[in-house]
Amino acid sequence: MAEANDVKVARLETQMTNIEKKVDELGRKIDAFTTRLDIVTELRGEILALREAHTEHVKVTNQEMEDIRRSNEKEIQEIKSRNMLKGWLYPTLSAITGSIITFLIFEYFRTH
Repeated sequence: MAEANDVKVARLETQMTNIEKKVDELGRKIDAFTTRLDIVTELRGEILALREAHTEHVKVTNQEMEDIRRSNEKEIQEIKSRNMLKGWLYPTLSAITGSIITFLIFEYFRTH
């Protein structure tokens, strides 16, 4: 009976050793998982920071583009205004010059 108890104790010790090994292995796996989870959490934070920076950059870029568009529209309006003035001024000056030259020609022939 003592031998049977010794065999049972030996078997229990072996089972306890195996359980301890499995617990240690699970502990290492949990540590590895926790480390990976920390890395994933850190990467997620970095991704969120990059997304925020990108969003701010896009907002600034959109605002800059809007400012450039407004500036270009103002310049186009100024060019159109100048062209309208030139469009009116050139024919008017041409007509006046033509009239003066015609008048001078008539006066020259009338007096000679």
